[in-house]
Amino acid sequence: MNVDILSATGVKFQKKEGVIMSFIQTIEPHLFSDHPVLRQFAFDAIEEYPDIPAALVERLVDEAVTADNEETRRMILHGISKQPLTDRALEQLLSMKDAAKYIRWFFPFPAAQLEKYGEQLLPHFPRSWQRAVRLALEGTEDDVWEHYFSVLSHLHEEEFHNHDWFLVAKQAVRILVERGWMTKEDIGLTWMKNEQQPWFSYDGILAVYAVSLVGAAEYIPRLARLLEQQDGDVLVDQAVSTLSMFQREETIEAVRPYAFQEDTALSAIHVLANIKSKQAVRVLREVFSKQRDDDLQAFCFEALCHQLDKEALPEVEQYVKRAEKRGRSWMIDVEQNAYAYYTILEIDHPKLETWKAIAEQRYRHFQAVLQTPPRPTNIPYRRKERKIGRNDPCPCGSGKKYKKCCGK
Repeated sequence: MNVDILSATGVKFQKKEGVIMSFIQTIEPHLFSDHPVLRQFAFDAIEEYPDIPAALVERLVDEAVTADNEETRRMILHGISKQPLTDRALEQLLSMKDAAKYIRWFFPFPAAQLEKYGEQLLPHFPRSWQRAVRLALEGTEDDVWEHYFSVLSHLHEEEFHNHDWFLVAKQAVRILVERGWMTKEDIGLTWMKNEQQPWFSYDGILAVYAVSLVGAAEYIPRLARLLEQQDGDVLVDQAVSTLSMFQREETIEAVRPYAFQEDTALSAIHVLANIKSKQAVRVLREVFSKQRDDDLQAFCFEALCHQLDKEALPEVEQYVKRAEKRGRSWMIDVEQNAYAYYTILEIDHPKLETWKAIAEQRYRHFQAVLQTPPRPTNIPYRRKERKIGRNDPCPCGSGKKYKKCCGK
């Protein structure tokens, strides 16, 4: 029997047979599960959670390196790609024959790791990234700043957002911050300049990223206000990522008002899903009860499932019953979330085996599509099949679900 306990600091625990279990302790066994549906759910639940212990990340990298199939390796390494790597974990990745395929997912790297492993990393990076690595190895402060401004200029000249160059700019920012060449004062001045403009330019978006590197919690209210910016997905996505780094009550309270506004609800729900606490669960339950938009309620259901808290059971049950009447949602995978939530928390339900069968079939379909060779890009193609679902593989070939990639 599981009993929920709230510590004096507000951290959620579950007491199971005399053992107090944190979110990580609850999810950890399923990150190594032989059941792919449960394992995929577990990685989805931790994807942007910043407090994964380094020892656990190392174990997962070891598991990926020794995996005998591409499917498992991709699931693990993509699932932890937003986590910092220890030197040992990075060395393990570098030892893989197909290291280049996965190491790019962890870019940008800490300046210290680039100094130590730069020569080994260089062959695995595209040419546009190699300059940043070289600067980490041998560049002066002026060199790095000059490179940073050059990349900013390149980004502004692009007609559309260039993600590769954006990552190069992030790497330059990381080097500048970690070497003390970009200070909190620099970040504040850039932020203030952008707040006075009609929209945030790339240096402003990168200042939002820099806030996460310096751990400037005083920016939490200003970060939350960015959720209502109409400048495009890049700024809002970065604000969500930076807010998620601050696992505290202040973040939840700052984001809470935006979870009830139609234009900002999705981003606010995303932040609340990434903060694993009783308070986040309570706010998500309140949002679920007051949300009338079907799609936003679906995302709220998924966020509650990813919290793995029994307190959310009434809302989970309510949504599952509603989904059975209305039919499958194209926004989320109802059966996978329901099956994993009930199974991991050891809650009986008469539909468990049905959900399991549906989720397994959908998972096999997803993997089969990933194995399909991409169509030649020089041949005109008119789509005849249905519209891409948010849980389908992204057509760009990243191996991610559409909702986690180009469908953001």
